[in-house]
Amino acid sequence: MSYRFIRTSKYRHVFGTEFKNDQQYNGTKMTNSAWDSNIIVCGYKHFSMIWDVAGGGAFAVIPYTRVGKQCGICLVSGHKGTVLNLDYNPFNDDLIASVSEDSIIRIWGIPQECPAENIREPLQILQGHKRKVGT
Repeated sequence: MSYRFIRTSKYRHVFGTEFKNDQQYNGTKMTNSAWDSNIIVCGYKHFSMIWDVAGGGAFAVIPYTRVGKQCGICLVSGHKGTVLNLDYNPFNDDLIASVSEDSIIRIWGIPQECPAENIREPLQILQGHKRKVGT
């Protein structure tokens, strides 16, 4: 009697369905950095993703209600190096910390109504690290 080895998996017959274009977040420019970090982080009101920009580092803050083609995005920029990691404050969804290759941690305040213009001034700058900050 010949036994055939069949790979068992709970997810073998599970298939996803793609949302319609008006229910997607189109036009985003996510970074292609190979750094092992949080590229997309989610809060209660909006999510943030490290943005692909030339010269310096930036990340985008996109409200959950703004679906479809992304134009007029709130870009948060102020780092001289590539942004490596992001994280929300677990107690205040309007505060985001970003770290980058310039060895500086910046704490950003996001207004209640996420603006369509860029944010360039952080609330706090934490410096003194000798190497790039990753996590």
